[in-house]
Amino acid sequence: MFRTEVHFVKQAQLAVDAAALYTFLSVPHNYLKLQPLVTEIKGMKTFAAADGTTSYQYTIVERLPLLGKLAWYQPSRVTLTPRPPLNQIAFVIYSSPGLRLDSLYQLTPQAQGTRLSGTVTISVATFLAGYVGKTAEQAHEAIFQRLRERFGVVEGR
Repeated sequence: MFRTEVHFVKQAQLAVDAAALYTFLSVPHNYLKLQPLVTEIKGMKTFAAADGTTSYQYTIVERLPLLGKLAWYQPSRVTLTPRPPLNQIAFVIYSSPGLRLDSLYQLTPQAQGTRLSGTVTISVATFLAGYVGKTAEQAHEAIFQRLRERFGVVEGR
């Protein structure tokens, strides 16, 4: 099967302390309010990452729009790994058929607030790349918009 990589970056300058934002983004259940496709989080397990921090493995159920109100409910396995020394939160998401999404949030403290950068790379079957890429980018744009609404933005940014 031919595979394609889809890549995009989202950024925001948020009016919130980096530590507070980091704490918020490190909690899996907070994404129920942020990620518009996620309808459910289940099977939560914690484990110690290589650096000793608590990481999470769980299943999400996403409502993927098809046509109008017609949708497909897709379960996906997620590993969320906070990386405190680097001010990063990493996600790896596996979904069928053979989709892998890697997402990395980088939090950079600023004089006013925090610069948040989200880098996403998706490996997917070529025939699904257009739909998956568009849907994922729209979902991540919604996440960043909801973060702007929740925490505010630094003036002039």
